[in-house]
Amino acid sequence: MGKASELATDTAALHFLRTASKDSLVEALDISPLVADRILDQRAANGFTSIDDIKKITLRKKELLAFHDALAHAATNTR
Repeated sequence: MGKASELATDTAALHFLRTASKDSLVEALDISPLVADRILDQRAANGFTSIDDIKKITLRKKELLAFHDALAHAATNTR
């Protein structure tokens, strides 16, 4: 994947994190409602300025890697 493609995916992923409903997060990212609530709490408190901000919701490393993959997939499918 080239730099431009990665940037477009990251931009779409940030938009998805900033705007998706709880149900959309749960369904598209295959996460629990608890994790979706953490995302919504982070969004309300400080928002997301970069993809790395997702680390603030305290996922285990394996979960974080899977989350990044699911987020990229969800973001590219909602454009």
